[in-house]
Amino acid sequence: MVTLIIPAYNEESTIGRLLDEVSGHFSIKEIIVVDDASSDATAQIAREKGVRVISLAENIGKAGAMEAGVSAASHDIFLFLDADVT
Repeated sequence: MVTLIIPAYNEESTIGRLLDEVSGHFSIKEIIVVDDASSDATAQIAREKGVRVISLAENIGKAGAMEAGVSAASHDIFLFLDADVT
């Protein structure tokens, strides 16, 4: 089983489309968006798409956001995608 982890910082223009594309993929059993203290609607859009969102209180960078996602994951295989992949 695969956990998809998406570190995101101010990606409101792309996060929804990405989540639409990956949701329901047969290999992905869990999707976690780690919002790295965005100042836009990134976290809100991800929540509206029904995925798990971890909102960080302060920006810790991509590596830190990835680590936060791994720590929260339920499965032991991880797939990382940037939030602006379209």
